[in-house]
Amino acid sequence: MSCDANRLRQNTTPYQANFSAEIIGDRVTLHRKNKVAEEVLSGSVVNENLALSGMGYRFGQPNSGWMFKFTGFFTGNAKIYTANGEMTTKAGRTARVCNIVMIHTDVAPPPVKDDAGEAQAQTPPQPQMQPQAQAQPPAAK
Repeated sequence: MSCDANRLRQNTTPYQANFSAEIIGDRVTLHRKNKVAEEVLSGSVVNENLALSGMGYRFGQPNSGWMFKFTGFFTGNAKIYTANGEMTTKAGRTARVCNIVMIHTDVAPPPVKDDAGEAQAQTPPQPQMQPQAQAQPPAAK
């Protein structure tokens, strides 16, 4: 996710954030948590359209959170979804304009890091059975 500078505060900068994604059927959940804040978005993909909404908050100020609302679409032949939306205050004022890009890939994500930025130990993935190509007999000469 990429967001522009906060429109409601002075001297803020744009930012980018990576989320963990869980996709089950047409349901999508995005989550990120660091030392300062937590954000969660959820929604669905219907007819190649993506709709997400969610919230975030700072641990030190849980009552002054923010809201997200995104809509987007499937692009081209690749497994890429893009969505545009806003980060708003609880009162509905736009704080930031944001963009989310989700890319489906068979590449494993990087390891999850703890609060100190160190990779956490993870259980290695279990091997999955992949269909094997059948050997073809040599062509007759």
